[in-house]
Amino acid sequence: MSPVDPTLIDAVWLTSRWWDLRTLSQTASLDLKDPISSMELAHGGGTLSVTAGNKVHFLDILRQHPPVTVPLPHTPTSASLHPFLRDRFVAGSANDPWVRVYDLDTGVEKEVYKGHHGPVLCASYSPDGEVYASGSEDGEWWSRGELTVGLTLQERFGCGRPTRASRTVSGRRRSRC
Repeated sequence: MSPVDPTLIDAVWLTSRWWDLRTLSQTASLDLKDPISSMELAHGGGTLSVTAGNKVHFLDILRQHPPVTVPLPHTPTSASLHPFLRDRFVAGSANDPWVRVYDLDTGVEKEVYKGHHGPVLCASYSPDGEVYASGSEDGEWWSRGELTVGLTLQERFGCGRPTRASRTVSGRRRSRC
């Protein structure tokens, strides 16, 4: 989508809908068969990651390609496509406190990180793809990857209040927000 693209995509219960903002009319819809729990536009645009039931759907926002659907063995709360490689995605889980990285083509779990003490409510790659961060109902956030020591949440991810990470261990940062 370009900055002047008049398309809006929303989700209502089981359905993702495309709207033309010039005419205020619905132009397309896709029934995902399960309640939609999250949507994220991939950095750089073009692909929408949608979690519904125990599946992650990757939708071409211009509807030029069919959706890619990856079934998971757990119920994902959110999913984020790697912004450059686009061959993997990170997902949080409502059933356990783990964050997982999956291969987009095969759905095979490539990495798993354990550190939260409650369901992982969100997981997302940074715009440069160097790290991903996750947040849980336990009030902690974790990031995984190569990090510049001393950056605040606001400086690194453009969100949250300015606060320093409380601990750095093996490339992971943990902070209470």
